[in-house]
Amino acid sequence: MYGYTGKVLSIDLTHEKISTISLKEDTLRKFLGGKGLAVYLLLKYLPLKLDALDPDNVIVLSTGPLTGVLPFSNQLIVASKSPLTGSFAWSRSGGKFPQMIKRSGFDAILIKGRSETPVYLWIDDGEVEFRKAIHLWGKDTYSCSKKLLQETRKEAAISVIGPAGELLVRFASIKNDLYFTAGRGGIGA
Repeated sequence: MYGYTGKVLSIDLTHEKISTISLKEDTLRKFLGGKGLAVYLLLKYLPLKLDALDPDNVIVLSTGPLTGVLPFSNQLIVASKSPLTGSFAWSRSGGKFPQMIKRSGFDAILIKGRSETPVYLWIDDGEVEFRKAIHLWGKDTYSCSKKLLQETRKEAAISVIGPAGELLVRFASIKNDLYFTAGRGGIGA
């Protein structure tokens, strides 16, 4: 189906496992767009009765079929069970990060689990690796993003949390590409 890759990158932080979920064309038609895809993935992979800060909670970063195709279409939907309200929450963010998800060959990234030590994910042309991030722990989102750009590539797309997210503050946000925020529902915790 035009505008979709038909693949979701699945990340298990607890076991440091990476896998790919294939999406059927019928599913993409029923759950249209980035928000629709996020809802589908939450319905399928989010356990119903758990605290939002439980490691089994999932967070979905999803793009739509027009992401990276038209001007002003680089929108990211971030969805999860909200630490702030305990119900489903989604937030929208811009920047080049959504376009880079699509360019890496994925429609969405589904993250679950909790790493024993701080890590970040490096995604490059569909290849994914876990990298140590202890040196980034405690830094504000701007400083963390700048450091990651120095370590990786200056044109890389970045999505980070700051000290509020690290401390599981229930209204923490996610920062993309230095200036774009997914801030609703405390999804950054």
